[in-house]
Amino acid sequence: MKICVNLWLIIANQKSKIACILCLVSLLCVLPGKVNAQLVSVDIQEIQLKELYAAEYDTYTEEPMGMIAIYNPTSRELRAVVILSGEQHVNAPMKMKANLPAKQRTEIPLHIDLDVGVLNLSRQVEHIPVSIETSVYLDSVKVNSDSVTQDVVIHDRHKLPGGDPSKIAIFVDPGDKYVMSEISAGMGNTSEEKAAAAFGLLQKRGIYCVGSSSPQIQYPRELLKTKFGTFYDCSLLYVAVLEALGAETKLIFNSNVMLPLYKYQEDWHPVDMNMLSLDFDAARSSGQKVMPTMLSQNADTAVLREAWMKYPPLRFPELAPEHMSLLKSVDQCIAEDRLEDAAKIFNQLLDEYPGQPVLLNNAANVDLLMGNLQQAVTKYAEAADRTPDDGGLYLNMGIAYYKLGDEDKSLECLGKAYTKLGSYMAMRRLLNLDEENRFYEEVDNLLRKAVRRTTDVFTVALGAKSLTKSAYPLYWKRFH
Repeated sequence: MKICVNLWLIIANQKSKIACILCLVSLLCVLPGKVNAQLVSVDIQEIQLKELYAAEYDTYTEEPMGMIAIYNPTSRELRAVVILSGEQHVNAPMKMKANLPAKQRTEIPLHIDLDVGVLNLSRQVEHIPVSIETSVYLDSVKVNSDSVTQDVVIHDRHKLPGGDPSKIAIFVDPGDKYVMSEISAGMGNTSEEKAAAAFGLLQKRGIYCVGSSSPQIQYPRELLKTKFGTFYDCSLLYVAVLEALGAETKLIFNSNVMLPLYKYQEDWHPVDMNMLSLDFDAARSSGQKVMPTMLSQNADTAVLREAWMKYPPLRFPELAPEHMSLLKSVDQCIAEDRLEDAAKIFNQLLDEYPGQPVLLNNAANVDLLMGNLQQAVTKYAEAADRTPDDGGLYLNMGIAYYKLGDEDKSLECLGKAYTKLGSYMAMRRLLNLDEENRFYEEVDNLLRKAVRRTTDVFTVALGAKSLTKSAYPLYWKRFH
């Protein structure tokens, strides 16, 4: 009001009615916004961001991943608009709105739209920067704005999300096409028969339980490929097969051990996956002995069908249908030794899905078979950077370096493969290496040399036969 009086006196002294009218009109239009902007100052008191998990990447648009607390010191209700965005692993910005009551602190939930690419994080834990922009309005006038950048922690897809133990259900998808491909008719009528058949299936597939836990969990489809897994990994594959067969299952677990159970005649029957080398009756008997101890230690329990209602299985993304048909044509090109055609298709797919580890590995295999060794090494390295726990990639990279004539780099990569896969036999299995392959002796000697260089202990057993007869042995990845 004092400003108005002073301006009025100046205009009156100038004896200009026109100037007076123009100034008053201008004052009425502009002054309210300027005064409000000067008087309103909100306080961003706190920003909390949770650790995120790639296994539930698609839930954070609905479930809060943090909060921002804003205090409104004024006597007027204000309105806040918060925008969370990022350039790495984030899709479109998320906008959150909230009213800010007078003289109160308001906590606004934060959401993030993560890209599906987080399923292929290059490290077990990544820190990605996000921008949090806050704008405050009085009616329709923006009276305050602020912007901060903070890091969000994201664990890779193999880490069990924190909080409710029932989230273990995320790792079990009985409808997974790789699990379903193992199911056949005649695998039992009752749950008891199905439990025995599922146990036998894991044995036939050569699944080996290492008998210890790990913070990195394999999905059933991954264990079907690697063959070596922990209590957790083997139990999750077992219940996935059982659920696919129609048997009801649950899991009892702590930080070290997991025990799968199937329901038969209203009772739950545990199966000890550490007994995969023995028969089903021995595994069931051992499970009965282990279960009381686990229950007395307050182990966590998750009935799968109940847990899925809240935490559905992670669905791996598939290629678009037209691109899946291209992948099928690649298989035919490779079978017919039309490698240049296969390379062109892989380049087309990599244009659509840049950095996709499966495509990179298989495209590198084609490069290696064509003699484009440096291109192969580059692609293997990019794929390994994105999925560093995949020992098969280091197998291929080691072979590529060997063919380049760099034995030191070759043995270094093969040593990494041995460390990640855990055994000489696992390396052979991934390469489909057997005595009928014409490159058998060359590659087998290379693997043995790498293992001797990595460890002082070296024992071998006869490798499993494969369909590989003449092609150079390589590790081919399946798309998810």
